[in-house]
Amino acid sequence: MHVQCGQHKNIAIHRLLAKMFLQPVDGKNCVNHKNGVKTDNRIENLEWCTHSENNQHAQDTGLSKARYSERQKEAARRTNRSRAFLTGSFLRLLARFHDLGLSYAKLAKSLPCSAAGIHKAMQREGLI
Repeated sequence: MHVQCGQHKNIAIHRLLAKMFLQPVDGKNCVNHKNGVKTDNRIENLEWCTHSENNQHAQDTGLSKARYSERQKEAARRTNRSRAFLTGSFLRLLARFHDLGLSYAKLAKSLPCSAAGIHKAMQREGLI
């Protein structure tokens, strides 16, 4: 619920109540609903917090899902690891193995990256 204050500014009720009845806390400019119910604007249910504390509370209480699944995080880590060593002379060596008949998939099995990662790195270096 919002209240129109003046002609141009809407203020959320929970924020207005926190400003009126809760002591300000340095560095904490976000208002959290302790029980996670956004329509429960009782003073005892409100607290000042940081944005990161509010986001963590939302994840802990199941109000917000993590932005990335563990599978997505692991895929990103693999990509970052592959970029760290898929450079220059190592890529040229992999290109030679590929020219000798080893598929990208077989090369990737022994490395912390995917076949697509090897292929993209070779394209980036102009090896294919």
